[in-house]
Amino acid sequence: MAHSQGWSVPPNMPPPMAGSNYVPLPPPPPPAAMPPPVPNYGPPAPQPPPAAMPPPVPGTGVGGMSTTYAQPQVPVNFAVGYPHVQPRPDLSIGTAYLLWFFLGFFGAHHFYLGKVGMGLGYLFTFGWLMIGWFVDLFTLPAQVQRVNIERRMWLR
Repeated sequence: MAHSQGWSVPPNMPPPMAGSNYVPLPPPPPPAAMPPPVPNYGPPAPQPPPAAMPPPVPGTGVGGMSTTYAQPQVPVNFAVGYPHVQPRPDLSIGTAYLLWFFLGFFGAHHFYLGKVGMGLGYLFTFGWLMIGWFVDLFTLPAQVQRVNIERRMWLR
């Protein structure tokens, strides 16, 4: 069936509506034929065994360990070879909680951890209006652990 503009409409298509330039799209072509299956000539050839891998390094998060504040299995002393440098003792979670409970509104536990900026913020805002003081109830062990790791690496 030829259209008035010279192009033809496939025979399985309805004619266009009167006064409309819309012609529905023809149906998609049938899918291409599938290639023939590859013949199976028996079991696959044996593969060489994988290269042996070293065991995972402790504290790196490999082998199911968490990487969040992962501590080495053996205490690391970065002052080895420097006899005039003594390792610093770790800060105590118990001391931090005591300071948090009695003087936390004034930021004493943050000053104890060496976080002077946070301590001043707590001092002048009464523990960030007690919201930050309450949040520290749950986050204080992780804060102490992070500061202890940083102190062992001489970053604080």
